[in-house]
Parts: sequence; structure tokens; C-alpha cells
Amino acid sequence: MAVSPISSTATILIDGDHRYNNHLRLFSTSTYTFPLKSNHNTSLSLRPNGHICRQSPTTSESLSSNPPAPESSQIQTTTFLDPDAAEKVDLLENFSYTHEFDHGSLRIRLMASNEIDSTVMLLSESFSDAMGLPKRYVEVLAFLVKQYVMEKRSMFPHAATVVAFYKKKSKPSAADEDEKLAGTAEISFNALGMNASPPTPTPPRNFPYICNMTVEKKVRRKGIGWHLLKACEELILELMEEQSPETQVHLHCRIVDHGPFNLYTRAGYGVVERDNMLVWLTFQRRKNLMRKYLKSTTNIN
Repeated sequence: MAVSPISSTATILIDGDHRYNNHLRLFSTSTYTFPLKSNHNTSLSLRPNGHICRQSPTTSESLSSNPPAPESSQIQTTTFLDPDAAEKVDLLENFSYTHEFDHGSLRIRLMASNEIDSTVMLLSESFSDAMGLPKRYVEVLAFLVKQYVMEKRSMFPHAATVVAFYKKKSKPSAADEDEKLAGTAEISFNALGMNASPPTPTPPRNFPYICNMTVEKKVRRKGIGWHLLKACEELILELMEEQSPETQVHLHCRIVDHGPFNLYTRAGYGVVERDNMLVWLTFQRRKNLMRKYLKSTTNIN
């Protein structure tokens, strides 16, 4: 496949979901380039520094290799560096959080291998909407997001992705509705689960970090985001309480996202640090780094 070298590169940093903005950055050890269907013969690249680049060609040049085939859905586990590794893996795999609303039921657990594609599409649609990209780019974005999700999945159990399934309560005369994917969130439990270059302000690497939390558009404003956050905290506590009865968890929230900021503040998070004005030079929105201290008695109800 022939692709032309770039004359100018416009860098697009995926800056998170506009509802629950925990700053998604895609990280990879390779650069993936592929053409877009347009009249301008342009292409997008996922660079090793985590940026998506739009490329405008000037002259022809052949790529030395094609984009790699998608990785297997089989989870590749590492180990915790302590004697209780197997027990912690079991805890993660058996984790379940449920909540009953007046309008339906919610179930949150670890993402299974057969749910990777649907989770990737949920993230891709959410971030595409936040970035203002045309719908035709969602499929392209999904390719890049999947590389990131698979890379994070290989860090298990130092990092994990949870998914939320929502089932709407049916009227007595109506047939039961199926359970549907309603949200997702990612947790890094320690330094081994953190991205190589996390977004600024940089969170401490040795404490849990929640990111890439998003809720399906059709079921927002129903309390699902609140309980997705609570489930992440509960999982962190269950996993960390044997090491310490108290820990701290961090997340990012864009300054412009007042709704998520109010949610996090109500849940007990406080601003630790804020991006300075210079971050605008990198085409990013300014973000707050927020922190909450968790104890085994924590209750955010």
C-alpha cells in the first residue's frame, strides 16, 4: 500500500468524553497509518507518543509494512509481586457490583474477552462525539482505540477495565428488555498498570488511577456514572485493603466539564493540581487532577 509522506501534520489528542471526562490517550509502541475515505487522499496515524495524526500527502512513498492484525482477545496476565497474586486475580475476575434503580437494574463487572469490540465501539463513539469528528471516522477511531484497549488488557491484573450493563424495568404488560452495555471505566492499580506517559497534571504512579469512564448516550442522567465510579472505588478497596486500610485514588477532569466535576466533588474528590495555560499550546483542554482518600468504611451513597 502506497502512502505519501506528510507535508504538515495536525495532531488530534483524544481528550476524553464530554460527560465523564477522564482523558483518554492512546499509547502504542508502533505507528499505525491507514488511509481515510475522502477526496483529499489523507490518512491518520497512531504514533508511539499517543497522538492521532492526520496526514496530508505531497509525494508518493511506500510503507515498509502494513498495520498489524488485531491481537487475540485472549487476556495476557502478568502477576502481582506478592504471595497473594492468585487470590487477587480471582478477586478481580469474580468482582460484581449491582444496583437497583426505580427505572431499571445495573450490573458492573470485569470486561470479558467477548465484550472487547462492543466496549471499544462505546469508547470510540463517545470520544468521536467529544472531538466533533464526523461519524465516518468512528470506525477508524475504533481501530486505534482497540490497540490501546488490548495493550492495557495485557497489563492485567495491574490494570483492569470494568463494564456496566443496564436493564430497563419493563411495564407489567410489556416483554422484558435485554441487558445492554451502558458504560465502562478503566482502573490502574499501581505503577505497573499505569501508562508510560500519563496526561498532565501527572498523577502519582504508585496509587490507583481511574480513567476513560464513559456512559452510553441514551442512558445518561440516570445515575449510572455515579455507580460506575462507586464500583471502581469498591474494587480498588477490595484489592488494596490487605496492603493498607487506606489508599488514595486519582482521576482527571477537564475544567470545562462542570457536570462531571460536580459529580466527582460530590463523591469526595478534591482538586490537587491544575494544568497551566501553556497546555493550550499542545491543543489540549486544561484539566484538574483530583484525589480522594479511600477507607474501608467509605460510602459515597
